[in-house]
Amino acid sequence: MKFWGSEEALTLGVWFIYFQQIDGFEPKRVWYSGIIVAGGMIFSCFSVSLYDAFAFGLHPNNTYQKDLLYYVLVVGLTEESLKVLPVLLVLWLNRAIDRPVDYIISGSVSALGFAFMENLLPGAEWRPGTISTRALGAVILHITETSLIMYDLSYSWYIAKKKPLQYFLLAFGAACVLHGFADFSAAKGWGVPFFLITIYCIRQYE
Repeated sequence: MKFWGSEEALTLGVWFIYFQQIDGFEPKRVWYSGIIVAGGMIFSCFSVSLYDAFAFGLHPNNTYQKDLLYYVLVVGLTEESLKVLPVLLVLWLNRAIDRPVDYIISGSVSALGFAFMENLLPGAEWRPGTISTRALGAVILHITETSLIMYDLSYSWYIAKKKPLQYFLLAFGAACVLHGFADFSAAKGWGVPFFLITIYCIRQYE
């Protein structure tokens, strides 16, 4: 017997423990990671309403060009913004994120919270394999896209030590494109491109 939300909670727990193991299970960092995960969950609730607010007439209509633009400029832009916000708020309010690796971990756990809430939606449909597929693919994609943004931000501050806004915007744009193309491929039923993107993202964590 499967309880609704059990696989999502298990996925969340495994990934969260994995990231805290990287960070040495420091109580202070675990606490802030929990806050960021909760932030990712809360901000995810605004995604659908923001799609409508910022679509500006751009909606999928089964044409490749317009659908791709919608998934990149509306879905990708909205979701990446919402996933980054909890990390930026913690950065602004407290200097708990003070090492390069903490930027990547914080971005990843924010994406993890976002993906947890998003995965509850297909869970309500009770289709065999839906949750397992999203746990493997969508969660990893969300984590990779947001950690890409935070990696570039930490790189600009700790290594390049210049132009943090330019690095941030470049990485943010790349994450939106990756996000949009992945969603576009999934919506079109293009299993091979989506699979290749997922494998690429998995390899980033090897």
